[in-house]
Amino acid sequence: MGLIRLYLALVVLFSHIGSVPWFPIFDSGTAVMIFFIFSGFYITMGLNERYKTPASNRTFYLGRFLRLWPTYAVSLAILVPIGVMAQQLQWIAELPLVMRVLAYVANFSMFGIDLLVHVSARHGQMVFSEFGIDPKHNGANYILNMPAWSLSMEMLFYVAAPFVARDFRRCLAFCAVGAITQALFHFVVSPAFYKTFRYDLLYPYVMAYFGLGMLAYWINAKRAVIHWEYFALGFAVAAFSTGWHYAAIAAFVPYVFALTKNSRVDKLLGDLAFPVYVLQLPVAAAVRASGVEPTLLNYFLAVMGTSLLVLFVLERPIEMFRARLRRAKVRPMPAVASAAPAI
Repeated sequence: MGLIRLYLALVVLFSHIGSVPWFPIFDSGTAVMIFFIFSGFYITMGLNERYKTPASNRTFYLGRFLRLWPTYAVSLAILVPIGVMAQQLQWIAELPLVMRVLAYVANFSMFGIDLLVHVSARHGQMVFSEFGIDPKHNGANYILNMPAWSLSMEMLFYVAAPFVARDFRRCLAFCAVGAITQALFHFVVSPAFYKTFRYDLLYPYVMAYFGLGMLAYWINAKRAVIHWEYFALGFAVAAFSTGWHYAAIAAFVPYVFALTKNSRVDKLLGDLAFPVYVLQLPVAAAVRASGVEPTLLNYFLAVMGTSLLVLFVLERPIEMFRARLRRAKVRPMPAVASAAPAI
């Protein structure tokens, strides 16, 4: 799984800095949705095999915060010495009050970053305006690190996960909400709606991808307690709504995980995926500001070098702290699940 996760992060990277003939890429949005499937699988596994009871929810939330925010904070820190942070904060300070508060809270907490792609500032007011549709949209300009919009979706999933992931029927219902939302947008709503709304950037829409990952865990690890008629119906609806290729990927996730869970190399590659994804645009901005020739190779080397540094200097020590925290508060996870890299 780690190699695939790194490949997906590189797909997003090359979609931003420029593609190369020898590296096959596809739509970066698709890569992000596959990340959501993987996240649904891993988080459900963790909540069923490591954080098994509601008493461990607080430890789960702290672990998720420590997994994401420190590296995200590094991505923001990179923007400080090159002047990007000061310029962005100056622009944010000039926004209407509600949008200014949203931009501050979202950019520094990761919660609500996705909302900025649905609004703009005009004539001293915050107005509805969709990124990629409205030519006058400017809300996304106030996102300090654009790829982090997906982290906001992840955070919303983490909030709900402890109340959903430990129960098969709740997982099925969670997936169904997303699948039905997608079905409504794809097959019921007027085509004119697509020219006005970015429904694909709404949390209820992406719930289907997290849900597919959750169901993938249940079909592999909890077969004895699955009501197969409900599972088949839910999986078919999700596949019909999201696309059969997403359903096929979700179905293969448990088997790929089983093949790679004991590989240290694969875990290293998987651990590298998150910093590559989060640091890519800030590092690219730093390369341009440094005076180094902004070639694709220089961008790539800078992103990979910075990501490796962050992984070993920051993320690995934090992971050791998280492990100590789990041992102190939660009964250790079985060996199979303990090999799972954090998403």
